[in-house]
Amino acid sequence: MNTLSTTFSAVGVGPVMFIAKGQRFSYSASVAGGESFLGILRLARSRNGMQSFEAVVTATAITDATTVSGSILVDSFKGDFYRWEVTAYDGADPGPASDNVVTNLTELQFELEDTIYVSPAGNDEHFGGIGAPVVSITRALALVTGLRKTIRVAAGDYAELAPLVWPTFKGVRMLGEGSDFTSISAVGASVITVTPGVQSSTWEGFIEGVNIDHSAGAAQHGITFSNASMGKKLLFHVINCTFTADASTDKSINVATHTDASNGIRIYMSGDGTQKEIEGAIYFLAKNNGDRLNLDQLWLRGVITTSADAVPMNIRIRRCMIPKGAASAGGNAAQTITSVSSYGWTDFNNDTPEVYAAADTNDFDGSHTEVIVA
Repeated sequence: MNTLSTTFSAVGVGPVMFIAKGQRFSYSASVAGGESFLGILRLARSRNGMQSFEAVVTATAITDATTVSGSILVDSFKGDFYRWEVTAYDGADPGPASDNVVTNLTELQFELEDTIYVSPAGNDEHFGGIGAPVVSITRALALVTGLRKTIRVAAGDYAELAPLVWPTFKGVRMLGEGSDFTSISAVGASVITVTPGVQSSTWEGFIEGVNIDHSAGAAQHGITFSNASMGKKLLFHVINCTFTADASTDKSINVATHTDASNGIRIYMSGDGTQKEIEGAIYFLAKNNGDRLNLDQLWLRGVITTSADAVPMNIRIRRCMIPKGAASAGGNAAQTITSVSSYGWTDFNNDTPEVYAAADTNDFDGSHTEVIVA
């Protein structure tokens, strides 16, 4: 935190503080050592590189019972310069010699909105405030701190130049305007990579209301997970999202690295009852008996495949549409697929009616133990 404190006994100007767009700062001034200060106090701002300053706060005849204070969120294009200025009335004595005006400018980088805003109309030179959004999700993720962990992504198509690296902070949330309106793509093997690294407690992340477009060539993944060196559980929630794939074999969810076998990975995916389509396969490398894959109210257009490890992993499919006769592969008898109120679905071309039927054991291949609940 950067603070400038200045004391005026008569007239003059204080040092200049630069505040970037999207940042908030506080100001305060008070009289010390006497009853009043017979002058004019200004908080002045320059938006032209300190060539000239204009008053944004003005106070006169301040007494020791008066405090001039407040805060300002900078919304100019490139940020502003601020300073205090004091002048006497018409050159008169500003007050008793013992009187002083004590002033402060304090930059409050961590008292911004706790939300980072992203918009196609933004600029990555901004700090992500509501009136100063950034334009790329890459930049938004870089702005995440332990106190600023919510990212709001406005409607638009965001084509990132490299895979998005999810922050290692716990509890980060990315919120789109809905999967029909906010779409994210990226160049690389995955659109998003989640690798929390060393953690001291259970780690959790959330993404909601976006379309994850992993159709940039064969075998591009949607979200790839790794719990390498974590030492704690990894939990991730995918809420009301859709996935767009180049082919049904491309992985929407790819739990590819599970080197911390002592701790579970749990992926929770849910929809809202509308047709949230998950294009692409789901792959899960099972290594811990706390591993979970929960799917609720989704339209699955790819196979769920797990590794052949003899680990009592639970896969729960609730109120979903699944590929009829081809919903799962791989696995082990120690792993259990439980299907509750789900339906098998066969996708034909426009000339042939689609087929729907209550899910049954014939819809699940592989070596998993299957439990079907109507």
